[in-house]
Amino acid sequence: MLTDASTGAPLAYAYVFLEKDQQYGVISNERGEYRITLDSTQMNDRLVFSLMSYQPHYLKLQELEPEQTHYNLQLNTSFLELQEIVILSDIGLRAIVEKALVNIPNIYGAEDYLLKGYYRKYDIDNQEYAQLVEAMVTIKDEAYDDPERGVKAWIDEFRMSDYTGSGQERFQTRKRNQPSLLGGYADIRNGVRMHYLHWVTSIAGGHDNLRFTNRGEYLEGKDTLIRIAYNWDLKASGANAEQQARLSAYFTGEVLINRTDNAILQNTQGNAGKGFFNDATYQKTKGKYYLKQLVQGGEFRYDSLQQSHFYQSILYVTDVIIEAKQKKAYRKGNRINSELTLEEVRTPYNPKFWSANPMMVKLPAPAALEIGLSRLRSLEEQFRENARKVVEE
Repeated sequence: MLTDASTGAPLAYAYVFLEKDQQYGVISNERGEYRITLDSTQMNDRLVFSLMSYQPHYLKLQELEPEQTHYNLQLNTSFLELQEIVILSDIGLRAIVEKALVNIPNIYGAEDYLLKGYYRKYDIDNQEYAQLVEAMVTIKDEAYDDPERGVKAWIDEFRMSDYTGSGQERFQTRKRNQPSLLGGYADIRNGVRMHYLHWVTSIAGGHDNLRFTNRGEYLEGKDTLIRIAYNWDLKASGANAEQQARLSAYFTGEVLINRTDNAILQNTQGNAGKGFFNDATYQKTKGKYYLKQLVQGGEFRYDSLQQSHFYQSILYVTDVIIEAKQKKAYRKGNRINSELTLEEVRTPYNPKFWSANPMMVKLPAPAALEIGLSRLRSLEEQFRENARKVVEE
């Protein structure tokens, strides 16, 4: 388990990988739990634990006891909070944000590159497990100079369970098209690629109605970072009290900016407890920034608030491939087709891959969920059956 050294809080979405083979790795789940399978040929390597804003940790595998199967670790933050902060007005903070937005085409992406990523989405209906979708995808993109340009993408590995929840007709994942496996990479959820802080600014006159607040400044190495909260002034836009209360979660966010090179490192929107959450994080590789992860979740209530549906998805980039030789040698799966649904994915189910690569440990379910799962076929049977249906068709 991975936790924060200061607070003891679990660390989600840390990448745990081999130093000599960085494509071989797993991701910690929401409780900081991870599971990685290693063989004797890999024991001369080091295991790397990496998470944004934390100091990386390197573990020599030879130092582990022969029978050791657990390794708990506390990571220390790489941020040093500044005690003396220059007070900035809304105008000053707005200028920092605008400067970072203008700088997007210069520092995000490269001329031509590939992103290898892991996608997972799960649905819960009325506190019972409804569906799980997982995939390994490859995305081909360019510099972030044209928000309207699409991307090419491939499905390298794929598995999907049946949808068994009460919200099947309303929320059934398999009815979604195949680009949903990109987790919102090429749409409003990846705001930096779209050249805006929040999607509402694209339809409501830019950032004039956003209000900014300084949440803190930090040092990370030689870089100075600033965390800026923003919210849409719903009152100024004419919304009544009821509308303000209902919509506030959708128009509230926080952005982390590197003032040294005017780069947006993280942009978080909404509030999962109020029905909406979206978080985009970016990483620097060889002088340019690329997406690291997209996490989103939401809760909906329907049928006079008697029914509930919750979902959460993550697109986690495990590898950025820039070098021409690596791109040429990289093997991709089946091309994503925007006209087809997830039920029509042609990538064969590969149980050997998924058993050897448990990318993210599934969370323990509450008792009610366990009861619901006991009435279902095993996930393994569902994955095999759904893959067989596609082949037969």
